[in-house]
Amino acid sequence: MNNKKLLHTIPAAICISLIVICYLLILSFQNMDKNISPLPDHITYHTAVREQLPSIINQKAQKHQCSGYIIPLEKLTPDAPPDLREDINLALFAYPGWRVLVAQEEKKQMMNRLEDTIEKWGGLLSGRDIERLLQVQSKTALQTNYSIRAEYSEGEYSPTATRKIIVAINDERIHISLFEVAVLYTDLDTIRRWETEQQIKKELIDRKARRSELAQVIIKSIAIAASGYYLILSIIIIIKKQRNLKRKKAFLLQIGKRQDLIDNGHYRAAHDLAVKYLEYFPEDVEIKAFKDRLLVFTKGDPELAEEAYMEALKLKYYIEAREDKNEITLEASELEKCASLIPYNAHLKELYNRALSLQKEKMASEKAEIEEEIESARTALLSNDIHRARSLIELLKQKASNNSRYIQIETMLRRRSGNFVLANKNEVIYIFTKDLINVGRDDDTAKPDVPIDSNWISRKHASIKKTRGRFLLEDHESSNGTYLNGEKIVKEFINNGDMVNLGKIIDTSVSIGQKDNNAYCILKGMAFRIVLYTEAAELMVNSEKYSVTFNEGVTLIGKNEANVLISGKQVSIGGIEFYIEEV
Repeated sequence: MNNKKLLHTIPAAICISLIVICYLLILSFQNMDKNISPLPDHITYHTAVREQLPSIINQKAQKHQCSGYIIPLEKLTPDAPPDLREDINLALFAYPGWRVLVAQEEKKQMMNRLEDTIEKWGGLLSGRDIERLLQVQSKTALQTNYSIRAEYSEGEYSPTATRKIIVAINDERIHISLFEVAVLYTDLDTIRRWETEQQIKKELIDRKARRSELAQVIIKSIAIAASGYYLILSIIIIIKKQRNLKRKKAFLLQIGKRQDLIDNGHYRAAHDLAVKYLEYFPEDVEIKAFKDRLLVFTKGDPELAEEAYMEALKLKYYIEAREDKNEITLEASELEKCASLIPYNAHLKELYNRALSLQKEKMASEKAEIEEEIESARTALLSNDIHRARSLIELLKQKASNNSRYIQIETMLRRRSGNFVLANKNEVIYIFTKDLINVGRDDDTAKPDVPIDSNWISRKHASIKKTRGRFLLEDHESSNGTYLNGEKIVKEFINNGDMVNLGKIIDTSVSIGQKDNNAYCILKGMAFRIVLYTEAAELMVNSEKYSVTFNEGVTLIGKNEANVLISGKQVSIGGIEFYIEEV
């Protein structure tokens, strides 16, 4: 199933499922019995004992024309309701022909229930009459005419009656049962159970009614949402169809340019164009055949074939440039790449072989030039032209560093360099003829030109570089910094009279001068001096001035003496002995 069908099917299935569920809820509510039956016809204890019983006793006592004194009920079974005995005795007062014999305490209890009894008996007996009777009875001690007996029982006496009370009136004069009164009523627990069942059914109906209303709201909401969804979906589909039409038109125009893409080596673009075109026009046999031919031509990989075409253009340009004597370099990695792409381009192999041949010719020519320059450096060195030899060696450093003859001559030149250390127990003088020197702590990982044995000095602490007749001091991210005239610096030009501090522990003064139009720089510390020059400088040793020259070695020329510095020798300068070592 494609994505377009899913856009219709899934939402529709969800909506239908929700509608069915809601419809079932509504149907369930409509089919249920929503009638709440009233409570079954029944008689309560109040009605039976306090209304019916006094009325029946009054009627039957009148019928038998009773008169005289009656002994009230004294006891009942333990399971009888607690107020039943008093209520039965109160019922005896419904008949005015009786005089009820009650004790003073029971009289008080009956008086407390008088108000409620008056309301129930109505016109049977006035309150004044009852009160008068109670007062008379307490004073009367005449003979008894009647007595009462009562029975209380529980059971199912009718569909609704669960309790039964039988009251019997006895004639004590002739010792017979005069009449009986029976009343039935429903107990309170049964009535409460009926009311609970009625309430449960009412709540069930209310709950289902709410669910039905909610289901109706949901169905309406789904209908609105589904209408909006399908409206938006229809708009989107229309827009997409319009876009597809535009794309089809664009592909119809572009497919006509497929041959131009092939002619310019854009095989991948031509293949992608054909694939996209066939998505819209799958029945176009001509384009199908074009795509198949393209895959055969590119060995099944248009991307690599396009890369091979571009490499062929590069080789062609390189060959033309080399034939025109232009200096263009072709890296070995490029040749390796071209070799791997030969199967994907018919012309690449021929161009590769030609380029390889030209590359070998160029390498042979460069090798001959290097050999010639090495020979020139050797000749200059043998003729003591140190400056020319050094210049030639510097030019050869990048392109002949692995050449054995270059290494030999570079070693010979280093041995005859103008860099020396003059040392005695009190002072060390460093003399350098190069343009850049490094200062730092000497260990196995760093070999600075000027080593300083202190943990305050970093391995690569600072450097001094001669550039355009000036001297540049640069800090190399040292731990304790480099300071010029008290200010921490990263890179600054130094001038005559400046003070340089290294690592907050080594103080040096700067002297910059000119000798034979050549600038030189001297950094003087407590126990060392650094002389940086090119061809000439001036140096004070033990208050005597010496000219430092560099031609066929380093020579110190004083007022009365001249000393050529030779490594491993000892020389007296200004009356002070120094041991000489070349660096």
